[in-house]
Amino acid sequence: MNTKTPISFINTAAYLFLGIASMSPLAPRAAAQKTPPAPQDVRVVNTAAEPVPVKIDATTNTVKLDGTTNTVKLDGTTNTVKLDGTTNTVKIDGTTNTVKAAQNGAWSVNLATGSTVQIGNPASSPALVRDVDRPHAQPFRTQVSSFFTSGSADTTVNSSATVPAGKRLIVEFVTVKITMPHGQSALFAKLDTSAFDQFLTLTAAGNDSVGNTLVIATHKVFVILDPGTIVQTSAFRNSLTGGGNTLMTVSGYLEDI
Repeated sequence: MNTKTPISFINTAAYLFLGIASMSPLAPRAAAQKTPPAPQDVRVVNTAAEPVPVKIDATTNTVKLDGTTNTVKLDGTTNTVKLDGTTNTVKIDGTTNTVKAAQNGAWSVNLATGSTVQIGNPASSPALVRDVDRPHAQPFRTQVSSFFTSGSADTTVNSSATVPAGKRLIVEFVTVKITMPHGQSALFAKLDTSAFDQFLTLTAAGNDSVGNTLVIATHKVFVILDPGTIVQTSAFRNSLTGGGNTLMTVSGYLEDI
Protein backbone atom coordinates (compact mmCIF):
# COMPACT_ATOMS: atom_id res chain seq x y z
CA MET A 1 0.00 0.00 0.00
CA ASN A 2 1.58 3.22 -1.07
CA THR A 3 1.39 6.16 1.29
CA LYS A 4 2.02 9.69 -0.08
CA THR A 5 3.73 12.35 2.05
CA PRO A 6 2.06 15.68 1.87
CA ILE A 7 4.12 18.47 0.17
CA SER A 8 3.56 20.86 3.07
CA PHE A 9 5.23 18.45 5.41
CA ILE A 10 8.34 18.27 3.16
CA ASN A 11 8.70 22.05 2.99
CA THR A 12 8.45 22.37 6.75
CA ALA A 13 11.17 19.75 7.27
CA ALA A 14 13.50 21.57 4.86
CA TYR A 15 13.15 24.86 6.74
CA LEU A 16 13.91 23.20 10.04
CA PHE A 17 17.07 21.64 8.64
CA LEU A 18 18.38 24.97 7.31
CA GLY A 19 17.66 26.70 10.61
CA ILE A 20 19.58 24.11 12.61
CA ALA A 21 22.53 24.34 10.19
CA SER A 22 22.71 28.15 10.49
CA MET A 23 23.06 27.90 14.30
CA SER A 24 26.00 25.50 14.10
CA PRO A 25 29.39 26.89 15.45
CA LEU A 26 30.99 25.69 12.24
CA ALA A 27 28.85 27.87 10.06
CA PRO A 28 30.63 30.83 8.32
CA ARG A 29 29.90 34.35 9.64
CA ALA A 30 27.36 36.31 7.69
CA ALA A 31 29.74 39.29 7.30
CA ALA A 32 33.52 39.40 7.82
CA GLN A 33 34.97 42.12 10.09
CA LYS A 34 36.99 44.87 8.26
CA THR A 35 40.63 45.76 9.26
CA PRO A 36 40.88 49.42 10.48
CA PRO A 37 43.02 51.74 8.27
CA ALA A 38 46.55 52.72 9.31
CA PRO A 39 47.05 56.22 10.86
CA GLN A 40 47.70 58.99 8.33
CA ASP A 41 49.12 62.55 8.62
CA VAL A 42 46.69 65.41 8.30
CA ARG A 43 47.71 68.77 6.85
CA VAL A 44 46.00 71.76 8.44
CA VAL A 45 45.32 74.55 5.96
CA ASN A 46 43.41 77.00 8.10
CA THR A 47 43.62 80.63 7.02
CA ALA A 48 44.50 83.54 9.29
CA ALA A 49 40.78 84.21 9.67
CA GLU A 50 40.23 80.77 11.22
CA PRO A 51 43.36 79.95 13.30
CA VAL A 52 43.80 76.60 14.98
CA PRO A 53 43.94 76.83 18.82
CA VAL A 54 47.31 75.73 20.23
CA LYS A 55 47.59 73.99 23.60
CA ILE A 56 50.81 74.46 25.56
CA ASP A 57 52.23 71.37 27.16
CA ALA A 58 52.06 71.85 30.95
CA THR A 59 55.21 69.80 31.60
CA THR A 60 57.70 71.31 29.15
CA ASN A 61 55.84 74.61 28.74
CA THR A 62 56.51 74.53 24.99
CA VAL A 63 54.71 74.53 21.67
CA LYS A 64 55.95 71.80 19.32
CA LEU A 65 56.20 72.83 15.70
CA ASP A 66 56.98 71.31 12.33
CA GLY A 67 60.58 70.11 12.34
CA THR A 68 61.06 70.81 8.63
CA THR A 69 60.22 74.49 8.43
CA ASN A 70 60.83 75.21 12.12
CA THR A 71 58.66 78.34 12.03
CA VAL A 72 55.64 79.96 13.59
CA LYS A 73 53.58 81.77 10.98
CA LEU A 74 52.40 85.16 12.13
CA ASP A 75 50.80 86.38 8.92
CA GLY A 76 50.12 85.13 5.45
CA THR A 77 53.23 86.51 3.80
CA THR A 78 56.72 86.02 5.17
CA ASN A 79 56.60 87.01 8.81
CA THR A 80 58.06 84.06 10.73
CA VAL A 81 59.77 83.35 14.04
CA LYS A 82 62.80 81.07 13.78
CA LEU A 83 63.13 78.56 16.61
CA ASP A 84 65.82 76.38 18.11
CA GLY A 85 66.76 73.74 15.54
CA THR A 86 67.31 71.05 18.17
CA THR A 87 64.29 71.21 20.44
CA ASN A 88 62.02 73.09 18.01
CA THR A 89 60.34 74.93 20.87
CA VAL A 90 59.49 78.42 22.10
CA LYS A 91 60.36 78.82 25.78
CA ILE A 92 57.98 80.98 27.76
CA ASP A 93 59.00 80.18 31.32
CA GLY A 94 60.30 82.88 33.63
CA THR A 95 63.86 81.53 33.83
CA THR A 96 65.02 81.25 30.22
CA ASN A 97 62.43 83.39 28.51
CA THR A 98 64.29 84.92 25.55
CA VAL A 99 63.37 86.00 22.04
CA LYS A 100 65.90 86.22 19.23
CA ALA A 101 64.80 88.80 16.67
CA ALA A 102 66.15 90.35 13.49
CA GLN A 103 66.01 94.12 13.07
CA ASN A 104 63.33 95.42 10.75
CA GLY A 105 63.53 99.21 10.58
CA ALA A 106 64.67 101.56 13.33
CA TRP A 107 64.74 100.20 16.87
CA SER A 108 63.86 102.09 20.02
CA VAL A 109 65.55 100.98 23.24
CA ASN A 110 64.48 102.09 26.71
CA LEU A 111 66.81 101.65 29.68
CA ALA A 112 65.67 101.21 33.23
CA THR A 113 66.59 103.86 35.79
CA GLY A 114 70.15 103.29 37.00
CA SER A 115 71.22 101.31 33.92
CA THR A 116 74.78 101.81 32.64
CA VAL A 117 76.03 102.00 29.05
CA GLN A 118 79.60 101.45 27.88
CA ILE A 119 80.58 103.63 24.92
CA GLY A 120 83.15 102.02 22.63
CA ASN A 121 83.79 104.86 20.15
CA PRO A 122 87.41 104.98 18.90
CA ALA A 123 89.50 108.17 19.10
CA SER A 124 88.84 108.74 15.38
CA SER A 125 85.09 108.95 16.04
CA PRO A 126 84.62 110.33 19.56
CA ALA A 127 81.23 110.51 21.23
CA LEU A 128 79.85 114.02 21.68
CA VAL A 129 79.60 115.11 25.30
CA ARG A 130 78.30 118.06 27.32
CA ASP A 131 79.87 119.33 30.53
CA VAL A 132 77.12 118.70 33.09
CA ASP A 133 79.39 119.64 36.00
CA ARG A 134 79.15 123.35 35.20
CA PRO A 135 75.63 123.95 33.84
CA HIS A 136 75.66 127.53 35.19
CA ALA A 137 79.08 128.55 33.85
CA GLN A 138 79.10 132.22 32.79
CA PRO A 139 81.52 133.17 29.98
CA PHE A 140 84.17 135.68 31.04
CA ARG A 141 86.65 137.80 29.09
CA THR A 142 88.52 140.97 30.04
CA GLN A 143 91.59 143.03 29.02
CA VAL A 144 94.19 144.29 31.46
CA SER A 145 97.23 146.44 30.68
CA SER A 146 100.47 147.93 32.03
CA PHE A 147 103.21 150.23 30.66
CA PHE A 148 106.98 150.75 30.72
CA THR A 149 108.43 154.07 31.91
CA SER A 150 111.90 155.36 31.21
CA GLY A 151 114.29 154.24 33.94
CA SER A 152 112.35 151.05 34.78
CA ALA A 153 112.78 147.50 33.48
CA ASP A 154 109.32 146.31 34.59
CA THR A 155 105.89 147.70 33.91
CA THR A 156 103.42 149.66 36.00
CA VAL A 157 99.79 148.53 36.18
CA ASN A 158 97.45 150.60 34.02
CA SER A 159 94.14 148.62 34.23
CA SER A 160 93.00 145.55 36.12
CA ALA A 161 89.91 143.40 36.82
CA THR A 162 88.42 141.98 40.01
CA VAL A 163 86.65 138.64 40.42
CA PRO A 164 83.03 139.45 41.46
CA ALA A 165 81.72 138.57 44.92
CA GLY A 166 80.01 135.18 45.11
CA LYS A 167 81.83 134.02 41.96
CA ARG A 168 84.89 131.95 41.18
CA LEU A 169 86.88 132.77 38.02
CA ILE A 170 88.34 129.89 36.00
CA VAL A 171 90.95 131.27 33.55
CA GLU A 172 91.43 128.97 30.53
CA PHE A 173 93.17 131.13 27.92
CA VAL A 174 95.60 134.06 28.02
CA THR A 175 97.13 136.09 25.18
CA VAL A 176 99.51 139.08 25.53
CA LYS A 177 101.28 141.63 23.30
CA ILE A 178 104.27 143.71 24.44
CA THR A 179 105.55 146.81 22.60
CA MET A 180 109.04 148.25 23.33
CA PRO A 181 111.60 150.55 21.66
CA HIS A 182 113.52 149.07 18.74
CA GLY A 183 116.31 146.64 19.72
CA GLN A 184 114.97 145.83 23.21
CA SER A 185 113.90 142.36 24.37
CA ALA A 186 111.17 141.27 26.77
CA LEU A 187 112.30 138.56 29.14
CA PHE A 188 108.87 137.37 30.35
CA ALA A 189 105.28 138.43 31.01
CA LYS A 190 103.01 137.57 33.94
CA LEU A 191 99.35 137.10 34.68
CA ASP A 192 99.49 138.94 37.99
CA THR A 193 96.96 138.30 40.73
CA SER A 194 96.74 139.32 44.37
CA ALA A 195 97.22 135.63 45.23
CA PHE A 196 100.00 134.39 42.92
CA ASP A 197 101.56 134.94 39.47
CA GLN A 198 101.40 132.93 36.23
CA PHE A 199 104.55 133.32 34.10
CA LEU A 200 104.23 133.27 30.30
CA THR A 201 106.83 132.35 27.68
CA LEU A 202 107.17 134.99 24.94
CA THR A 203 107.81 134.82 21.19
CA ALA A 204 109.40 137.60 19.11
CA ALA A 205 106.96 138.91 16.50
CA GLY A 206 109.22 141.42 14.65
CA ASN A 207 108.67 145.17 14.44
CA ASP A 208 105.66 147.42 13.91
CA SER A 209 105.37 150.16 11.26
CA VAL A 210 107.49 152.63 13.23
CA GLY A 211 110.20 150.13 14.17
CA ASN A 212 109.09 149.22 17.72
CA THR A 213 109.82 145.68 18.88
CA LEU A 214 106.78 143.40 19.22
CA VAL A 215 106.62 140.31 21.43
CA ILE A 216 103.57 138.06 21.87
CA ALA A 217 102.42 135.07 23.89
CA THR A 218 99.39 132.78 23.60
CA HIS A 219 98.82 130.14 26.29
CA LYS A 220 96.13 127.69 27.31
CA VAL A 221 96.08 127.75 31.11
CA PHE A 222 94.00 126.59 34.04
CA VAL A 223 93.93 129.13 36.84
CA ILE A 224 91.33 129.25 39.64
CA LEU A 225 90.73 132.67 41.22
CA ASP A 226 88.49 133.25 44.24
CA PRO A 227 86.06 136.15 44.75
CA GLY A 228 87.77 139.54 45.19
CA THR A 229 91.03 138.44 43.49
CA ILE A 230 92.62 141.25 41.46
CA VAL A 231 93.71 140.29 37.91
CA GLN A 232 96.40 142.35 36.16
CA THR A 233 99.45 141.96 33.89
CA SER A 234 103.12 142.90 33.99
CA ALA A 235 106.26 142.34 31.91
CA PHE A 236 110.06 142.62 32.34
CA ARG A 237 112.58 143.85 29.69
CA ASN A 238 116.37 144.04 29.29
CA SER A 239 116.57 147.84 29.17
CA LEU A 240 115.71 150.93 31.23
CA THR A 241 115.34 153.25 28.22
CA GLY A 242 112.14 154.55 26.70
CA GLY A 243 108.54 153.55 27.16
CA GLY A 244 106.27 150.74 26.00
CA ASN A 245 103.16 148.81 27.01
CA THR A 246 101.69 145.38 27.70
CA LEU A 247 98.13 144.38 26.72
CA MET A 248 96.69 141.05 27.95
CA THR A 249 93.35 139.35 27.20
CA VAL A 250 92.08 136.89 29.82
CA SER A 251 89.32 134.38 28.91
CA GLY A 252 87.45 131.77 30.95
CA TYR A 253 84.21 131.49 32.90
CA LEU A 254 82.65 132.46 36.21
CA GLU A 255 80.77 130.01 38.40
CA ASP A 256 78.57 130.59 41.44
CA ILE A 257 79.88 129.50 44.83
